[in-house]
Amino acid sequence: MRPLLPIGALALFATAGCGKFSEVKETCNEAPTSGFIDGPTPGYNYDYFDPDRPDVTWKIYGIINSCDDTTEEISVIANFGPDGTEVATFEEAEDGTLTATITHHFSDIPIGGNTPQGEIPVTIQGKNETEKNISLYYPYAAASSCASSMKPIILGDAILTPHDMTVGESFTVCFPMDGLQACDSTYAYEDPSRFSVQYYIANELYYAEASYPDGDTANGYYCATHPGLDLAQNYNYTAIIADLDYAEYEPDNKTETYPESFYVSAIETPIVSVMGLGTTYNVTDTVENIEAYCADDEAVVGWEIRYPDGTAMSLGSAVISSFTFDQEGTYIFTAVATGEGYETEEVQEVKVYAADVDIPTATIGNLGSAYYVGNTQPSITGYSDQEDVTYSWAVTRPDGGIDEFSGQTIAEYYFDVEGDYDFQLTVTSNINPEVHSHEVRSVGVYATSSSSVTPTLSVAFPYSGYVGEDITISVIAPDHDTLNYLINWGDGTGYTEMLSYGTTDFIHFYATQAKYTVTVMAEDQTDSTNYTTMSQEITISDTTSSDPVAPQIVIETTHNPVSGDGSGYNLEFNATGSYSLIGNEIVDYELIYDGVETESSSDGYFWHTYDNPGPGNNAYYTAYLTVTDEEGNASGAAISVSVWGD
Repeated sequence: MRPLLPIGALALFATAGCGKFSEVKETCNEAPTSGFIDGPTPGYNYDYFDPDRPDVTWKIYGIINSCDDTTEEISVIANFGPDGTEVATFEEAEDGTLTATITHHFSDIPIGGNTPQGEIPVTIQGKNETEKNISLYYPYAAASSCASSMKPIILGDAILTPHDMTVGESFTVCFPMDGLQACDSTYAYEDPSRFSVQYYIANELYYAEASYPDGDTANGYYCATHPGLDLAQNYNYTAIIADLDYAEYEPDNKTETYPESFYVSAIETPIVSVMGLGTTYNVTDTVENIEAYCADDEAVVGWEIRYPDGTAMSLGSAVISSFTFDQEGTYIFTAVATGEGYETEEVQEVKVYAADVDIPTATIGNLGSAYYVGNTQPSITGYSDQEDVTYSWAVTRPDGGIDEFSGQTIAEYYFDVEGDYDFQLTVTSNINPEVHSHEVRSVGVYATSSSSVTPTLSVAFPYSGYVGEDITISVIAPDHDTLNYLINWGDGTGYTEMLSYGTTDFIHFYATQAKYTVTVMAEDQTDSTNYTTMSQEITISDTTSSDPVAPQIVIETTHNPVSGDGSGYNLEFNATGSYSLIGNEIVDYELIYDGVETESSSDGYFWHTYDNPGPGNNAYYTAYLTVTDEEGNASGAAISVSVWGD
């Protein structure tokens, strides 16, 4: 009989030489095994910066304890660094292994636009704390503008209303919703509450609120109202815009617009201007319809007139329908406008000579009505209907200084400061030096940053005409688009008004023989306080008079750039339409360019080349035309020429 063996020995003996499970191990020290890794899902074009991004999933297949082919004590942990860890869940496969599922939501967006990089360490733990380390990979980042910056994208411009205001006047700043977009391409009008808009004005922040004109949500604005600024000066405003959806991830995700400038001006008293009144007359001359014009329609306008003998007269209306000069000497006309909180006046002196005194006329040519600081005007020229005269000039500057010149032409004048310049031309008769006349022309000079510039007005006036015959004046304001023109013909027929662009001709006839002062006003159609006026005296003769009858001048101009280098403009003057009212033949035409160059023609055609003043610059000239008939009767007319550079 064989002796009995211990059970353990028997078991060892019984299993010797058997298969895989023939040996029972007391310990399990081998790391668990794993197989194929699937994921991440989604794995491509994953937008880490999308607040609504989905969870990401990985699957690890074939997990089992390698020492005994069991799944006991197995766990799987993925380490996402600062974003924490995730513990896997399991499903048992048909072959007895485990499939681990790891799910993670990337809740911590990297500051500065850096997406997660590198590997995700994963620990698979088995029996007896044995471990296997593997790696997972991050999703492939989508191409997104938010990856480089979460700041809002500015597609539009803030709107200031009004853009120019006076001290204490409130104004509104609005930013259009369709001009604002998030980094993920969401427009502000699609989600208005997502954005915060502030305006930085004069060292203070103003919060904007959503506004929808006429209830149209597709055309909303973020608007803030400022109560008004106290100082007259230039200011800047900046719009500061934030995307609130990303504020928790990137607190400094604001976008600022470039500073926009605007000007707050002092409260200005409206000016009053005199229209229809010349500077010199003869005793017994009568002037019709002298008007005091004020831009404030609510102002009360009237006159005070002081006679040479010291007596005075007051009138309570803006228009003096008829005034006869019955004294020699100096009259002082004062136009007075009284409005809410102000009173303003304009004074004009009128010199009156004896009835038999031949008074020379005075007309300023080649001078515009508005310039920028730094502009230069060449060949400012004076004209008169008499030849034996002396010309002198006095220019009153904005700083109070006076520049004086002698001679018919100021060769060149440089505008060096901002403000109003007054050019006064005085023409004195050399035959009778006590007799003189003058014209004053006001010129506005503006800083180059000014957004509102007084229209530059150029007018071709005839000096004379005849009862019942049409006369024509041509007007152009080259630095403005459409302007509202008002023509006061000085004969009581009222205004001719026209909204026009470019060169505009106005035609009128007079019913009686007299001297008339024609005043042209060019008014900005968007700002009635922004206007320019020019006046000229016209002598209307009776065609039945026994005096010599001067020819009627008809002038046309056509300009084209000079062929070739484009250095200037070649201007054709065509006076062939001029004619004699009594049937005489026109035998001579003479044209004086800029007061210095004279050209004669027997056929009435002239050509003259004006230099190109260069981009952004304008130049103004006057040509003086004289037409003579076979009996020696002559007429003259000044033709204004405006040349703007390219």
